[in-house]
Amino acid sequence: MVFADEQFTLTTAGGDTYRARTACGAWGKHANLDSKLSRPFLEPSRQGRQFVAVKYHLRMDDFPNDLVEMHNFSDGYCGLSPVPGGLTNCSYISDVRNLRAYGNSVAEMERGVLMQNPLLRPYLQQAQHAGTAPIVISQITFRERSTVDAHVLMLGDAAGTIAPLAGNGMSMGMSASFLLHGLLLDFLDGRLSRAELEQQYTRAWRSLLSLRIRAGHLIHQFFGRPALTTLAIQALKGLPGLTTQVLKLTHGKSY
Repeated sequence: MVFADEQFTLTTAGGDTYRARTACGAWGKHANLDSKLSRPFLEPSRQGRQFVAVKYHLRMDDFPNDLVEMHNFSDGYCGLSPVPGGLTNCSYISDVRNLRAYGNSVAEMERGVLMQNPLLRPYLQQAQHAGTAPIVISQITFRERSTVDAHVLMLGDAAGTIAPLAGNGMSMGMSASFLLHGLLLDFLDGRLSRAELEQQYTRAWRSLLSLRIRAGHLIHQFFGRPALTTLAIQALKGLPGLTTQVLKLTHGKSY
């Protein structure tokens, strides 16, 4: 993808070429295009901790359809929730050091780390016994990202990744899209210059979403550390008003 003479030229792997006045990046947490655009968050000095995420869809007839479970383990946490089709979504995030310690084997990491939590063990044993293939995403980082790179307008996780514990990543992506579409119309109709479009989108995105990402990252720090998790849960139990405020910080407002 190349930007020149006020337009983008995109060439696909199959050799097809497309041209457009604007381009939006909505490719998720990490993609090859991040490297091709030399995005600043990939610089080694800004990496910080990296995580790996794993997702299963399990068939568990006895899992309640109105329950969400959260389970702690060393340097990570796992959530279970019902999804359509009678399935249960089992997703967890772990510091990548856990995976490396077990030879980059997801199954061995689960046995050596996650299954040390006796409440989580039965779910993962069922997944392994059933031969359910997980979806694995690596190189996840929660470092701050830019909303515009090389004139590409970023959306969703490409613009900023909220910790999965806080949730609402899809909602944030739709919020940003709703925010951007009016600005894009103004740009395409000549009411905004490209510089104004990029500046206004960046300011509006930060005003709407940056606090939610920071709050989610702060909460994320408490999980994967049993003592801190216990302390945080006890504090929230005794202060229901604080729990409500925390939820508001990470969930935002309706639109």
